[in-house]
Amino acid sequence: MSAAHAGAVDRVVRACLGADAPRVVRALPVSGGSISRAWRAHLDDGSICFVKTHDGTDADALFAGEAAGLDALAAADLRVPRGAVAAPAGARPAGIVMEAIDTGPLTDAVFARLGAALAAMHRRTAGARFGFDRDNHIGATPQPNGWCDVGWCFHR
Repeated sequence: MSAAHAGAVDRVVRACLGADAPRVVRALPVSGGSISRAWRAHLDDGSICFVKTHDGTDADALFAGEAAGLDALAAADLRVPRGAVAAPAGARPAGIVMEAIDTGPLTDAVFARLGAALAAMHRRTAGARFGFDRDNHIGATPQPNGWCDVGWCFHR
């Protein structure tokens, strides 16, 4: 990890958690993302968090929507990273900080449980309506989420 990357990850942690947040002492790149840089950040208080950074034009909305979505998933009793905090609008690099989770192997059984849990969440939270209380993104693509009465209404 270069000093520039460590500095960028530390700036995101400070923007999200405040000036008194622990300092990043090591940030290891994590693979798997396609639009953001992802890091496992080790902090000087011994804790570890997951950090994503992005410099694109929609980065503020991207991470604010991700934090809201994770909160909604957690409220529906799905195991997702807790404590997701997006950097304030205008922070550069833009980013999000959350709990680091060691997922273990991603098996067919894990994906089956995830699918069942998401279906149960949608039955509980959507009722007869479809949507979400804010717009968000799927990858880099903006997703408008107004409420509607049919499940295919995301075509807007």
